[in-house]
Amino acid sequence: MKVIVPDDHGATDVLLEEPSSVTVRPHRYPSDTYPPLWFYFQVRNDTGRDWPCARIVVEGLTPGQDSYEPFWKHCLWARNGRPFERIPDTAQRFGATTLIVETPLTAEATLWIAETFPLPYAHYMNLRDAMEAPPASGLSVQRCSLGESARGRPLDAFRIQRESRAAGRNLYIVAGQHAVEQSGKIFAETVLRGYHSGAFAGTPMERLLATHNVIVVPLANPDGCYDGRMNTNAEGVVMDDPADNSVETRAVLGLMDEMPPHVLINCHG
Repeated sequence: MKVIVPDDHGATDVLLEEPSSVTVRPHRYPSDTYPPLWFYFQVRNDTGRDWPCARIVVEGLTPGQDSYEPFWKHCLWARNGRPFERIPDTAQRFGATTLIVETPLTAEATLWIAETFPLPYAHYMNLRDAMEAPPASGLSVQRCSLGESARGRPLDAFRIQRESRAAGRNLYIVAGQHAVEQSGKIFAETVLRGYHSGAFAGTPMERLLATHNVIVVPLANPDGCYDGRMNTNAEGVVMDDPADNSVETRAVLGLMDEMPPHVLINCHG
């Protein structure tokens, strides 16, 4: 069987590939401060035969007492392009530092396995492209370039306001500083898509624009997201740390100097 690690949020090391089994482990970035928790990879049965019990082993996991939450005991899988869902208890076994998944895998079938719902860098680029379409009637959604990350990836903010008149106050939503914390990125994306599509019409979110412009930074650490890091950028700086002097954080703070926030929501997850 073959292991495929995406290059835009992988963070998985391949240790062994055999006809009916594979072994991987989470990649440990030396400068990251979290224990090795994150993995995201695909297994493809390229042997030309069906396996009634294919075996996928994830090694090098951190015991629960040594990490703030044993995420790896609540992992997800997706079969042959279907949506991600929890791995059934009947298909997985846990050791002290291992996850073993055993399941039938027919010839040419694929199986994605992830520690948490994956939002790779390509997902953000698709969101960025979607925001270029005209927004719902009565709204202005303007993309503001904040510059580039340490590796040259775009840093963007989206300013949402009423088309007729901007409000006098600014509400900021900043997400994606820690790449593995997906729920914060999902929240920011939900806000962006909700306004852009008009889904918030007649709700408190629409009425908010009477008093506040909404400024969303959906991915404040694009290099960390691309690499599948935990909470650092490509240069090993821990984002959102008191000592954070990264080019990415300076870019966001520069925007805040131009348009000061009255409310700031710093989204993690």
